[in-house]
Amino acid sequence: SILPVLLLSIACASTQLESSWVKPDAGPLKFRKIVAAALTRNPGRRRMLEDAMVAEIRESRPSVEAVPSYAVVPDDQIRDEERLKERIERAGFDGVVMLRITDVSHQDTYIPGRVTYAPVHYRTLWGYYRHWTPVAYRPGYVERDRNVSVETMLYSAGGEGELVYAAVSRTVNPTSPRDLFEG
Repeated sequence: SILPVLLLSIACASTQLESSWVKPDAGPLKFRKIVAAALTRNPGRRRMLEDAMVAEIRESRPSVEAVPSYAVVPDDQIRDEERLKERIERAGFDGVVMLRITDVSHQDTYIPGRVTYAPVHYRTLWGYYRHWTPVAYRPGYVERDRNVSVETMLYSAGGEGELVYAAVSRTVNPTSPRDLFEG
């Protein structure tokens, strides 16, 4: 079943699963051949994300054949729903994983130059002065975290393509598309 792969891949340490849904009567999902599609207008990003999804599926479920959508439909035809549907059906895919980055935000955290909890320096004027003068002139710094929210959907490929699993996750500071999908 591909569902545990998606659940495990969304549960990494730097990633939080914000919401998920499983079709109530889905039962065990047994996909044989899945196409991985990333919805983005940037062709390079599409390839990186789809390659990362495919690599993760192949690694965790070697019995499932996973193919990036760019190998099925070129960039200039990806927005043609009928062509995509026809190619998915003709290639015999029984599942489609769709990925879409829904938000990228930054969070700044100020890290003070020095923090102390020893009140002994307050006992005398010169103790106070010796302790806090270097701190007052040593700057702190700001750390910037990048939060990437991703929507992942798993559909059966037959008919209209029924939704069987959906999730929204947030990954902090992904280092690559593979890192983002592993997360």
